[in-house]
Amino acid sequence: MSIFRSIFSKPISRSFTTRMTSQLYRYLAVLDFEATCDENVRLRPQEIIEFPTCVIDTSLPNFPIVNTFHTYVRPVHHPVLTRFCTELTGIQQETVNAAPTFPEVWTQFLEFLASNSLTESNTLFVTCGHWDLMTMLPTQTKASRIKDVPAVLKQWCNLKVAVKNHTGKDIRGMPDMLNHFNLPLIGRHHSGIDDSRNIAAVAQALLQQNYVFAVTPKNTQAAPPRNKPAAPAPAAAAAAAVVESVAVSSTSTAPAAAPEPAPKKKNQPRAPPPPPPACGPLIDIGANLSHHPFTDETLPEYLRRAKEANVVHIMITGTSLKSSKEAIRICRKYNGSNMYPHLTCTVGVHPHDATRSLEHDSKDSNGDSLLMKELEGLIVGNKDIVVAVGECGLDFDRNFSTPADQEEMFLMQCRLSVKLGMPLFLHERSAHYKFLEVVLKVNAEYQLDEKKLFGVVHCYTGETEEHLYACLGAGFHIGITGWVTDERPGRGSGLAKICSKIPLDRLMIETDAPFLLPRNIKPAPKVCEPALVGHVAVKLAELYEMSVQKIAEASTKNAAELFKLKV
Repeated sequence: MSIFRSIFSKPISRSFTTRMTSQLYRYLAVLDFEATCDENVRLRPQEIIEFPTCVIDTSLPNFPIVNTFHTYVRPVHHPVLTRFCTELTGIQQETVNAAPTFPEVWTQFLEFLASNSLTESNTLFVTCGHWDLMTMLPTQTKASRIKDVPAVLKQWCNLKVAVKNHTGKDIRGMPDMLNHFNLPLIGRHHSGIDDSRNIAAVAQALLQQNYVFAVTPKNTQAAPPRNKPAAPAPAAAAAAAVVESVAVSSTSTAPAAAPEPAPKKKNQPRAPPPPPPACGPLIDIGANLSHHPFTDETLPEYLRRAKEANVVHIMITGTSLKSSKEAIRICRKYNGSNMYPHLTCTVGVHPHDATRSLEHDSKDSNGDSLLMKELEGLIVGNKDIVVAVGECGLDFDRNFSTPADQEEMFLMQCRLSVKLGMPLFLHERSAHYKFLEVVLKVNAEYQLDEKKLFGVVHCYTGETEEHLYACLGAGFHIGITGWVTDERPGRGSGLAKICSKIPLDRLMIETDAPFLLPRNIKPAPKVCEPALVGHVAVKLAELYEMSVQKIAEASTKNAAELFKLKV
């Protein structure tokens, strides 16, 4: 679904008129696409999967964002998002599956431009680089057989060039621009709408410093390359040509120049990863086996490899009514074979799916949610394999569902877990205080019955001891994935610093397959799969300064006890 937001213009103060007249365009439309991608393979054609635009009014004090267009887009040439794409952008397969195709979005966007009178005479698009409007939009319109593109989208200001012109510094990336202007990062990098808001913040900072935005000249419509070697001086070039000519025609025994290395071939299959460490029996408490690339054709091999890696049990994560039913089906299909680990699953609704689930929900005559009754029926009818309620919680990082819908869905599932006496399989991103508020609220409701929520905060990504101790203080276990191995800034390095503070009797390990591939595997495999969960234990052993066997033993024992699993 697309989202349109606007505010009405306010009268322009006399003191602001001078600054207003210095701008060539009244509106700056900040745009930052996200598109299909893979880590090692170039997808042809790339397709837009997130289409955001934030419109700044340069005639108003403080240059506010007055209009916003935002929608996700369903790709048709490569309809299944790669693991790399989902990890990079945070965009889930379910989100694009429910989104309109590009021709539908294009019609919506043209209506947005027309209804807000955004034309080439009063509006300049601003992008962080040339890719969005020079490469991606033409690629998408060609793939969608769209011929007419408004003139307003054929001219733009490259913010990187603008910042360089204003500061004299070659500040390339959006995060570096934010740092330069002492601006906080809004949301998540590589989220299209968040990046658009961050780019808009940099543009507003430039406006405050009286920078005049203009179309980036055509002769700079390609970003200058980094560290381009200088061309040889004419004399040196001529001398080199003579030497080369003599070398080719001469029969002398002068040593021949070293041959150039052969170009690397692209898209070659990766070498197999090293075998997982000998840790003892392992339980992967979270694997999305109903998600691509896991299918009935590929799952037997993935499960066989997990068994060979001494993974004795895998919990499949349910993230919606549909995926929960699929998780149950997979458990039924593959359990009973000595070739595979034993399978159990969770049943619940992920915060990303909260709004969509509530839109399809209805109430019975008592005002109770029919969706919750259906989830309860799935759990009660499959007690032998459903071991937790979830994945449920709050995610204010991406807000694929509204915060209010997320909170409502989380509350209902917390109450369901108390009713059934089952653990929760929890998710929390950028919603720490509201998350704990909901937990405390539900615990207070059942205080007289001496009942309390319990479970695991799955795929924990917190970076402060305060955050960690609050989760532990609420009585929850902590699930650690390959995120802890990611040393890149803004990723898992903060978690790695505090991980050893988790008491061993509260620690669990998981893959969150096919996402969050452990980065301590060399060479890196293409897919994160349950067989690799031992590599998470290896990193934790390093952080705890103890043997990997002790880490594995503690995690397996904790999971078996909390979820009552067969080992």
